[in-house]
Amino acid sequence: MLPPLLSLLLECAKKTDQTVVSIALGALVHLIEVGGHQFSDGDWDTLLKSIRDASYTTQPLELLNSLRFQKSKHQQLLSREESNAQGNSYLDSQGEPSISDSNNGEHNHPEAGLQTILENSEDLPSPSGRTQPAVFPRGQSFGQRIMGNMMDNILVRSLTSKSKGRTDDIAPPSPVKAPDDEADKAEEEESPMMETVRSKCITQLLLLGAIESIQKKYWSRLKATQQIAIMDILLSLLEFASSYNSPSNLRTRMHHIPPERPPLNLLRQELAGTTIYLDILHKSTVEQDEKDSIEETNGLNVESDDQEKIKYLAEGKLVSFCGQVLKEASDLQPSTGEAASADIHRVLDLRAPVIVKVLKGMCIMDAQIFKRHLKEFYPLITKLICCDQMDVRGALGDLFSKQLTPLMS
Repeated sequence: MLPPLLSLLLECAKKTDQTVVSIALGALVHLIEVGGHQFSDGDWDTLLKSIRDASYTTQPLELLNSLRFQKSKHQQLLSREESNAQGNSYLDSQGEPSISDSNNGEHNHPEAGLQTILENSEDLPSPSGRTQPAVFPRGQSFGQRIMGNMMDNILVRSLTSKSKGRTDDIAPPSPVKAPDDEADKAEEEESPMMETVRSKCITQLLLLGAIESIQKKYWSRLKATQQIAIMDILLSLLEFASSYNSPSNLRTRMHHIPPERPPLNLLRQELAGTTIYLDILHKSTVEQDEKDSIEETNGLNVESDDQEKIKYLAEGKLVSFCGQVLKEASDLQPSTGEAASADIHRVLDLRAPVIVKVLKGMCIMDAQIFKRHLKEFYPLITKLICCDQMDVRGALGDLFSKQLTPLMS
C-alpha cells in the first residue's frame, strides 16, 4: 500500500488548488513521521525528487515583478491617495470610523497589501519581531504546526473574505464612496497575483516541514546521495529567499511603502529554512565522528568513505553559509564615527532573527571547524560588536564565551 499512497499524495501536491495541495502535503508530513521507517531506498528517492521539483515550481517568482508592478501604478496610486485623504477628512468630521483610513496602506501600496496577505497566510506577525511569537504545544512537529495554522487561516478567510465589501454597514453613504469602490476594484484586480504568491509561500513552508520531519527522524537511514540531495533542496529554497531578502533589495522596496510597514519579504521562509539547514549541517559534521566509530563490520567502516565525503561537504557548506550571512550583516555596520541611516536600522531590525540564528548555530559548531576557519570569521564577527540590535549582540556574546574564550585559555 505504501508506494501507491506515496504516489497519490505526491500527485495531489502538484495540483493547482491550494487547499488540495496543503492537505496533501500535510498528510505527506504525517506519513513520513509515522511510516518513514518502512520506506525503501526507491521510496526515498521518489519522495526527494518530488520535493525538489515542487520546491522549484513553487518559488514565488511573481514577487520579482512586484516592484515593476508598483511603479506602473504609481501615478494612479498618488491620485487615489489624495482622494482617500479627502474622504478620511470628511468621515472624521462626521465622527464616524474611517474604513479607507484603516486600509489606506494596503490600497495605496500594493507591496504593503501583499505583505499583509503573506503574513496572514503564514500566521506570522510583523517580521520586525516586535510581537511575541505564537506558543505551540511541545509535542507538535513543525509540519503539524504549519498544517494546523494553514487550516485555521483557510477557515478565517472563508468567514472574512467579503468583510471589505460591507463598508456601508459601518459608514453612512457619502460622496467619498466612489474612491473607496475604485480602490476595492483595483485590489480585486491584483488579488490573483496575491493569491498565487500566498499559495506558493504556504506550499514552500509545508515542504520545509516535510524536510524537517525527514532530517529529525530518518537522517541516519538515508544514503549519502540522499543526504546531499536534501542539502541541495534546502540551499535552493534558502538562496531564493535570502536573495529576495538581501539588504539592498529590502532598502529598495522600503522606498515604495509607508515607513511604518515592513517591506515585502520572505523572512519567514528564510528563517525556517536556515534553522533546518543548520541542523542538518551540524548533524553531518558533529555527530558523524560518533557514527563512524560504531559502524564497523569485520574491523572496517562500512560507509567510511561516503560519510567522510559528507562531512567534508557539510563543513564547506556550513562555513560558506555562515560567512555569507555574517558578511551581509557586517557590511551594514557604519564606519567609525558615522551614524547609520534609518534604512539601515530597519534592514537590521528585519534581518536580526536570521543573524541571531546563525550566530547561535556557530556556538554549537564543531570547535575544530571553528578554529580552522577563525581567520575568515573573526573580521566579520568583530564588526558586529557595535551592532544596534541587542539580540545580535547577545548572540555574539554567547559565541565569544563558547568558541573564542576556550581558544585563548
